Amino acid sequence: MTAILRTPVRQLPITVPPVRRETTDSFLRRLAIVNHLEPDDVADAVAVTRRKSVAGVKRTYSAAKIARVTGHSVESLAKALPELARPNQRFPLNHVLRACPRCCRRHRGGTVRIHPEPHQHVCLRHNLWLGSLGPESSGWIQEEGPVDISALPVIRAAQRRHHRLIRHHGQAAATTAVLTAVHAWQRGEDRLGRRQWERIDILRPGTERVSSNDPITHAVCYPDIITIASVLASPFWQNTATDPRTETTAVAEILRRIHEREMPDPYDNTGATIWPVIRDWARGLQRDRRHRDPDRYWDEVLAKLL
Repeated sequence: MTAILRTPVRQLPITVPPVRRETTDSFLRRLAIVNHLEPDDVADAVAVTRRKSVAGVKRTYSAAKIARVTGHSVESLAKALPELARPNQRFPLNHVLRACPRCCRRHRGGTVRIHPEPHQHVCLRHNLWLGSLGPESSGWIQEEGPVDISALPVIRAAQRRHHRLIRHHGQAAATTAVLTAVHAWQRGEDRLGRRQWERIDILRPGTERVSSNDPITHAVCYPDIITIASVLASPFWQNTATDPRTETTAVAEILRRIHEREMPDPYDNTGATIWPVIRDWARGLQRDRRHRDPDRYWDEVLAKLL
């Protein structure tokens, strides 16, 4: 790691406003471009440390120096730039996305790159899949988005349902449900069934093969993942799944919602694929309730058996 010299900085003649959740590197690059400067020179001028890594040069920045260069207050910069607001937090590089180009059309300096919210995958205003690899994916994006999904309103609707899950059940419960749904969906050897390939053919006609790190793969699976999560987050279905006599009905409800208004597919094995994960999830709920309030848990069990 190399310490940066404490060189004096002054405000640049042209400034640009930061975009909400923009990466600091993206903001400084745009600032350098509009002032006809080298991005590395501007970044080094406001950096505290600088080191080389496999992904390139990694810097830590001084919020006070950036404020002096841009003319913006430290508070307004920290409100827009997550890396300045939480300097000790690690922001994975593989989660950085290109912001919706239509939303950022008025922002000068080139492409805007952001740290999206964990649950934000679609620009609802412009019907664009932002190019992420789906909820909690750890892979590296192969083909950068965004992907136009205006021909598939079901994906946009899934993003709205994801937001409703958070509003109704809270961030923690919704995140747990989505993670369990992703785990269930990824158990299958081939996550792309007939329904997903039909969606791919609409978004990218003529496609015969897609990589698991292609954003379109995750976009076409996203509605089914949120459908599973909507059942898992529901207190009613949690109670149903924790009853040994009715635990299989949660899977039946998931399949009913996934295949609603569709012709049955004799080769579809979604139920067999997701059942082990749903069963483990239900048993985990049983253990939690038994440990949290054992007297109430056993009273409920006896009441169901009598």
